[in-house]
Amino acid sequence: MAFSKNRLRKKSQFEEVFKKGKSRGGDLFLVKIKENNLPYSRFAFVVPSRVFKKAVERNKTKRRLREVIRKMKEEIKEGKDVIIIVKSSRVEEMKSKEIEEEGKKIFSKLGILK
Repeated sequence: MAFSKNRLRKKSQFEEVFKKGKSRGGDLFLVKIKENNLPYSRFAFVVPSRVFKKAVERNKTKRRLREVIRKMKEEIKEGKDVIIIVKSSRVEEMKSKEIEEEGKKIFSKLGILK
């Protein structure tokens, strides 16, 4: 995944997804999603400081989530803006496969898996 084009970066992009997007939540994540009319999907990861106090832990969690999404790329439909918000510190203890399964559950509820 050429991840630079697959990232939401601008404040306006985030606001658009938060205002107009659908959302579904699980125990670990809240996922916000909106159509973007592009030939690829874009992702953003939010790890609040109330979940992990240290920036090192927040950044590590984001890296792990990016890797999970990279592996799932072929299964995710194009043309979506997705924001994944971490709700629980249990993510740190989980294996990547468990995180991927939780993500697939939420994504299938939202209908963004092929």
